[in-house]
Amino acid sequence: MRLFIFILATCFTLSCEQTPSSHSISMADYFNYGDSVESAGVRMIPIKTPSGF
Repeated sequence: MRLFIFILATCFTLSCEQTPSSHSISMADYFNYGDSVESAGVRMIPIKTPSGF
């Protein structure tokens, strides 16, 4: 029984390893939705004030 639990725990541990992907995405590209459905029509509106903020 101990051998079975050891083998099961070993398989579980080895299956949880993440392999690095061949391409990496920057955070700016990951969160850039553009004009797609994911943006839900939200747009940044430029606001100009006398103080510049």
